[in-house]
Amino acid sequence: MSETTTLRFEPVRLTSADFGGMNCLPDIYDNASLHSRVQCSSRITGQDRETFDALRIHTVLPYQMQSLYDRSRREKTFTAAVLENEALKATFLPQLGGRLWSLFDKREQRELLFVNDVLQPCNLALRNAWFAGGVEWNCGVRGHALLTCSPLFTRQAVNEKGDPLLIMYEYERVTRVTYKICATLQQDALLLKMTIENTEDRDKWTYWWSNIAAPENPKTRVIVPATETFYCGYREGVHVLDSGPYPHTDQLRIDDLSYPARYDQTWDMFFKIPEQEHKWIAAVEEDGRGLLQYSDNTLIGRKLFAWGAHPGGRNWNHWLSDAGQPYIEIQAGLAPTQQHVVRLGANEKISWMEGYCAVSGDPHALHSPQYSDAVREIGGMAGDRIARLDESLFRPKDIPAPVLEGSGWGALEGMLRGSCVSEECDFPQSSIGGEQKEWYALLVQGRLPEHAPCEPIVSYEAGEEWISRIAETMTGTWYEHYHLGVMHYAAKAIREAEVHFEASLAAEENPWALRNLAKIEKNIRNDRKKAAEYMARAYRMKPDYLPLAVEYAASLIYNGQNREMIALYDSLAPAFKAQGRLQLLLAAALTREGELDRAKAILTPQLCIPDIKEGEYSVSHIWVELYTRIMAEEENVPADSLSPAQVQARYPVPQALDFRQDL
Repeated sequence: MSETTTLRFEPVRLTSADFGGMNCLPDIYDNASLHSRVQCSSRITGQDRETFDALRIHTVLPYQMQSLYDRSRREKTFTAAVLENEALKATFLPQLGGRLWSLFDKREQRELLFVNDVLQPCNLALRNAWFAGGVEWNCGVRGHALLTCSPLFTRQAVNEKGDPLLIMYEYERVTRVTYKICATLQQDALLLKMTIENTEDRDKWTYWWSNIAAPENPKTRVIVPATETFYCGYREGVHVLDSGPYPHTDQLRIDDLSYPARYDQTWDMFFKIPEQEHKWIAAVEEDGRGLLQYSDNTLIGRKLFAWGAHPGGRNWNHWLSDAGQPYIEIQAGLAPTQQHVVRLGANEKISWMEGYCAVSGDPHALHSPQYSDAVREIGGMAGDRIARLDESLFRPKDIPAPVLEGSGWGALEGMLRGSCVSEECDFPQSSIGGEQKEWYALLVQGRLPEHAPCEPIVSYEAGEEWISRIAETMTGTWYEHYHLGVMHYAAKAIREAEVHFEASLAAEENPWALRNLAKIEKNIRNDRKKAAEYMARAYRMKPDYLPLAVEYAASLIYNGQNREMIALYDSLAPAFKAQGRLQLLLAAALTREGELDRAKAILTPQLCIPDIKEGEYSVSHIWVELYTRIMAEEENVPADSLSPAQVQARYPVPQALDFRQDL
């Protein structure tokens, strides 16, 4: 064992909101981020778009949504994995997606990452819950990872040199791959080897981005060996992708794109690093010090994300933390942009190495108007470090020792297949727990256990193999038909899903099948009346389940049943009335019924909607709708004679309610 490097596991107390349990309502066309459109300029060629839709999914099933968090924070204890030597201290959170939470430079006594002052889940990830700060590992499908707020299997080992190795891994259930993160310290650098493993006899598409949060100060500069970029702006429900030079361009209202504090709205920059160039990205401050991320040539993509200096962008900084410290993300991925994916062959693996370290250089060169001066200043250092990447550092000397367990889904999948899901990672049967219990019973005993109709669903599975297992021995219970309906929906067999949900109701009425039929009727069949009938029946059966109450309220607004929505709200228990999403829906109903004073009393900067989604404009829309009516009364003019710009000139959306990502 190295005398200068240690790996320890210790409790760490962090200010955190309650992440809550799982929302048992399956993702039936509810995940807006999966359905957002990409609008490309004429400068995005056909070759640029080759794999854009190769891994586009329509649901996150079999995962459940993580949406039951709040914003009341207290001190909570997590288990941290800490790698430390004389130069660096790297702190990981294995229970929260393996997040690298802190990378502290002991020699300079400074933090290299943006470390959030709170763990506050917000609605930015594929399963809803996400928190800002540190370095996030995104594997699977496009977006903040399906497991970003879930525990990973965690092991410790030593390499052939005797240096400690931290190993974290999990089985990803949508793409059915295993991914592994192996970390060690070497002198003043944190080094990692990542592996994505496909043990199925079929090719598939895969995705990876390492998402690095760094502080944003007025003079923070992002330096990367590229002179061209794809840039992506945001509109409501649309990603607008274009291409141009970096860092100076006439296409945007920004004089130098390498200084993210100057951005006038939320922007992504995906850098076109030439094939022959080393792959690295750095964020440096006014004094020439900062963070460098580098990798071998497998990890070809690099990205800058900035919220922007407009009111919506600054509000997101405050929403994601208490201090409201602006931050940026510098990212590294397997593909040129996050619209692209890469092919992973049958029974193949993709592996690469990446490193993180402090960087410092001549401030005059790093902030030179000649961007090439800044690239040269960092490029030599990055090249030297890339040349020292050594795969042998990640070979365990002995069998890794267990420390923390992840989920039981990998072990269950191994039972289903009759073979291990990974050649490298161990998924012990002891990890099979409560969420997997009834699926384990199906494999062992041949059928799903009985389930009370109004009891929330514990978990879901998906795939033809599970459909066959239920169908082989089913006795026609509501629960069997219900799960077959969910599985067929996950497989895009919508008519088959409807047949099984209807059969579930025929066997025994239950709120879950009613709700799912309502979603299909609304979003796919476009039958508002039928959808409303199903949703009303579902709510009447289970009025004490908050996610169902919210969906029922939203359906009333969608159908223009504003009086019914107001009556519903007035009938709710106090705990439900305090829920911000329901208050927002009430404000919409009151506005449309002319009860403007009551709506105005709700729509104040104090309104708190914990699950407001990145890219969601609902609050701004309802604000403008309300104040259009107020201004029309004041001016004694028809409401439709006033433009949104006129209304917002007199009644601007308060920054605390502004979550827009464009101007």
